[in-house]
Amino acid sequence: MNSQFDMWKEPNKKYYDQFCEKDADEKFKAFRKHVIDYTNENYNRTLQLSLDQAFMMFVQDQSPFFRGKASHYYLLFEEEEEGDNKNKRQDESMPQFSSVLPPKNISPLTEHYLIANKNTFIDKDILMETARILTSKEMQLYKVKHFGSIPTFDFSKKNDDNEIKNYCDKHSKICEHYENLKKFRLKDLFDSRYTPAFFEVRLLLPSVIKRYIMSNNLERLKFGFENIKELVTSFMGAYSYLTYCIISIYSILIFTVIGLTYYYKNHPYLKAISPLFCIIIILGYLLTTIGILMFLPPFSIAKCKIFYMLEILSYTLIVAPMYVITYRIYRIFKSGIIDSKSLSNKRLFIYVVIFNLIAVIYKFIVIFAVDFHYIAYGYLNESRRLARYYFTNYTVFDTVDSIIIGLLYFCLLIMIIRTGSASKKFGDISFIYVIILLNIIGFITGKIISQDSIEHFSSLFFILSIIHVTIGCLSTYLLVGGRLIFIILYKDKYKSITTRVINSADLAECVPLKLNKNKYFELLNKLIKSKNGSTLVDQSSILSKGQASTEQSLSLAGQTLKMSTNYSTNEGTD
Repeated sequence: MNSQFDMWKEPNKKYYDQFCEKDADEKFKAFRKHVIDYTNENYNRTLQLSLDQAFMMFVQDQSPFFRGKASHYYLLFEEEEEGDNKNKRQDESMPQFSSVLPPKNISPLTEHYLIANKNTFIDKDILMETARILTSKEMQLYKVKHFGSIPTFDFSKKNDDNEIKNYCDKHSKICEHYENLKKFRLKDLFDSRYTPAFFEVRLLLPSVIKRYIMSNNLERLKFGFENIKELVTSFMGAYSYLTYCIISIYSILIFTVIGLTYYYKNHPYLKAISPLFCIIIILGYLLTTIGILMFLPPFSIAKCKIFYMLEILSYTLIVAPMYVITYRIYRIFKSGIIDSKSLSNKRLFIYVVIFNLIAVIYKFIVIFAVDFHYIAYGYLNESRRLARYYFTNYTVFDTVDSIIIGLLYFCLLIMIIRTGSASKKFGDISFIYVIILLNIIGFITGKIISQDSIEHFSSLFFILSIIHVTIGCLSTYLLVGGRLIFIILYKDKYKSITTRVINSADLAECVPLKLNKNKYFELLNKLIKSKNGSTLVDQSSILSKGQASTEQSLSLAGQTLKMSTNYSTNEGTD
């Protein structure tokens, strides 16, 4: 391929990119045709040969040439020195061989490294001395004599170093080849941000090429080359931008809802469910949804740590305030009034803050105590690779997190059941079930994306993003959206109300989510009268103004905005 297409300019990372470009098809087809023609279409026999088998066939004169490594030279051209006689063959019956460099004198270097384990209990001085001995010139010359190894000398200094000069005098052909060789490190060609370990590339890439020659499956070959260089998320194209776009729009919508919730925080219909806690929960929805962006580039260790922190906050910001709100609703349904002392927002807010601080401190300890890194799930020759963060003792900490989150949801579920039993209206807390569904969707998403054999990953990822956003919007609507719609539709009547003089028993009537227009006006009139004894709100005057459009707007609130008129604050009291 290098000879036909003149691909080799210089040994750098861009050389490999030529196998991933659009015109790579022509190169691959030409390579396969060359193999088939050279083997007389008997390529199966050639591909099934091992390196040792090919070497023995060459030695036994059954093959005209053998492309081996420099270390094979010792086996083919073993030299002896007996007086002035050099290059005397040990076995005169063996055929005569000659050696030449590869085409254009280009060949990769295979390097071996001596690695010391920094976590070993052996004294470091002993390790250093051992390493010095094993890498010394004496040891390399010993390996040359007994194993035929090629030393790692700097042959350009042979005129200044007697040991190197003596080696080149004895093995002149090797030194000549080495000096004329255009060397490059094979590992450098595969060195990119997302490339897996080199040993994995060297193990699997030959099998990918062999499979292409046998099956002529060009797409599978291109898949293998691209999969070495990039991750599956690198091929998402427009789906990646659409995902970011949808989540950005969702984020803007969430912050708009947060702003409206804060603006109407003193409205009795909203104040009864603690708008401050609702804002915290909505932020938890947002973190849960944007968590899917963890799988998209760019990747960095800082991003690992940020999303690891956000992962636990996406649970605690939802569960802790939700437990508080559920407990508050439970107490209201049980007593019929709001106990300002035990259910004060200030006290409950302190509990929520402390709970989240504990979670944050725990995660900070983990972040600074372990080493974060990325690993790629998938195999080069089988499936697209997906990057996910990993860290020391990941399994242990993940198990602890799962237990903690499971206990949180168990406690919340118990409170939900007790609240539902007290209120006899499970619809009043239906938003809690959607919240649980939201987190289940997040868990399932992580499992689905991590599967190795996913096809059409880009479209699937985009669909999962839409599901996340949809569930997040539904959860936000059930939490505060329905109430905000009523408040905004009839915001003119709110101007006559101040919550400073509202009786707690009246405020308790605002807790249920199921509410229709008549009941809403009834509550407004009651609250207005509690302030200044004003006349009842004229419902007909309101409904007569754009009644059709109002009815249509109210239908947006859905079934969750309808309430039975026989509701009693004494229901469920002890």
